[in-house]
Amino acid sequence: MPLKKEFSDLRLSFEPLTLYQKFEQGCVLMLTTLIAIIIALALWNLTLKILLSVWATNFDPTDYGVFQTVFGMIFTVIIALEFKRSVLVVAERTNTNGSRQFKRLLQAEDWDGLVSMARDEVKEGAHMLDLMDSCYSLDY
Repeated sequence: MPLKKEFSDLRLSFEPLTLYQKFEQGCVLMLTTLIAIIIALALWNLTLKILLSVWATNFDPTDYGVFQTVFGMIFTVIIALEFKRSVLVVAERTNTNGSRQFKRLLQAEDWDGLVSMARDEVKEGAHMLDLMDSCYSLDY
């Protein structure tokens, strides 16, 4: 998909969000950017240190201190990569408090429409769905 089309789609999906949801998305974007920068710098630093250590005469991978330092740096990069994966986006529009459309579909028992809404949320980047169905106007 061309970059211009991606930005256009992103802007269109951003418009219906509330101010707080836009704030949340901005925070997630900033955190993602910072994590990406930290990972790139850590990987660069790790690569330089390992290459310089290999070319140096005193590099001994069997030395406990060297082994601990190298694997400590490697695991720092791995932890940073996992942290990026732990930032979750929860779809709030798949519950009766977050969406009037969801509430109407639930009242009409339109299960296909509800599943369609959930799929749309996943397509827009949601990692989890908030499927709260407590609606006082419905009798079960």
